[in-house]
Amino acid sequence: MRMKKIVTSTLQQYLGRWQEHGSGPKHHRLANELRRLILDGRLALGLRIPSERELADTLGVSRTLVTAALDQLRQNGFLESRRGSGTLTTYPDWVDSRPTGHVPSDQPTMLDLSTATLGASEHVHSALTFALARLPFYLPGHGYSEFGIPELRAAVAGYYTRSGLVTHPEEILITAGAQSGFALMLRTFGGPGRSVLMEQPTYPFAIDAVMQSGCRARAIPLLPNDWDSTALLEAVRKGGDCITYLIPDHQNPTGLVMGAELRSALSAQFKGTERFLVLDETMADLWLDQPPPRFSGRVDAAGIVRIGSVSKSYWGGLRIGWLRADRRVISALARARASIDLGVSVLEQIAVVHLFNLGDQSLDNRRHTLRKMRKKALALVHEYLPDWTTIEPIGGLTMWLRMPKPIARQVSDWCLRNHLQVVPGSRFSVYGGLDSFMRLPFSRSEDDLRRGLQLLATAYSTVGTKTKGHPQNFGPY
Repeated sequence: MRMKKIVTSTLQQYLGRWQEHGSGPKHHRLANELRRLILDGRLALGLRIPSERELADTLGVSRTLVTAALDQLRQNGFLESRRGSGTLTTYPDWVDSRPTGHVPSDQPTMLDLSTATLGASEHVHSALTFALARLPFYLPGHGYSEFGIPELRAAVAGYYTRSGLVTHPEEILITAGAQSGFALMLRTFGGPGRSVLMEQPTYPFAIDAVMQSGCRARAIPLLPNDWDSTALLEAVRKGGDCITYLIPDHQNPTGLVMGAELRSALSAQFKGTERFLVLDETMADLWLDQPPPRFSGRVDAAGIVRIGSVSKSYWGGLRIGWLRADRRVISALARARASIDLGVSVLEQIAVVHLFNLGDQSLDNRRHTLRKMRKKALALVHEYLPDWTTIEPIGGLTMWLRMPKPIARQVSDWCLRNHLQVVPGSRFSVYGGLDSFMRLPFSRSEDDLRRGLQLLATAYSTVGTKTKGHPQNFGPY
């Protein structure tokens, strides 16, 4: 099998001002930066790096310096050379590359900071009351709705049309949450041996869904503050992936928002193709500073599928999501879902119609609450974890923390033994790595966040003191 090779210009962009990071000889600094990129997951495992000559020419340094840096990485177990395959990234024995999964717990003493969600919106009760009053209209029927009830399909279509994307009810399929919608896409248009392109890091249950569908996941690592547009567009242009799955709005877990220019360029790549661009927009309405870019044109390309949900915006207990796509795609999905489910609860669908009818009234209150929570969470992180870094999220429910040492999984394990559940960066990785990162939901009470961050600080101090054999100097993220 031919190994994937990173584009030299992309590697140069990842390395940035590497000569200014750390101290000591330049080959040590270059080795440290490359090692950091491997541990952070931006250089995937099994990736073929450029030749020594090519890398030296691109970085403007001597080949002797590059040779010394790569030799150091080979000795430390981060690179290996294979005849006919070149030099590939790998992990040394002291690093466990397996992602750490979510561990459901019903222990009453367990503080769970692994779930990014809010309690029910104040309008959920009135929505359910409305639904009970409206339900008799549906009772003479059989109750099955493979496409969704007409009222809700029309309400979701209106939501998109008001946002600038003209949509008809026939272009909407109601699902049992966003995750169910993505799984249905994979079941219908994926399959064993086919590949799905994703970001790294990304939503962990999306990774699980790809793996369970029999598809192969491959990923384009994100840059520290943005998408790697060059690498992403190149991967899409080359094709070969049945589905490209992206989270453009308050990306989970980083909180990044994709710019309008990249959105437009991506959309253009899926015109007239049989491939799909799946955009997970479940966080789109949870903007805190300014709304994300919406739609570049009044009509989507046939290959674009949009996933939405009310679970994050209103309440996770309302298991209502939807897919917005071309009518032929919606029909194919409806036919395929019969072996999975026969529709979604009519009562909950009616309740969501009421929430859509309220417009932004309820969402404005949610945003106000989340702004206060974000401010308090940032203050607590600075208080208890002053050496950790994060970018203030402009929306969503989480912040992406970077610790000075790549020991997130060991810290997570210590926390679990001490009644705190947190999610390390490796859980958001297709390939492993991301061991310097941890996701923190700021959508929790101040008491929960304070108690959790106190434990997290203790865990990091305890584990960091005991852990040996890992590099200490990684430079800024």
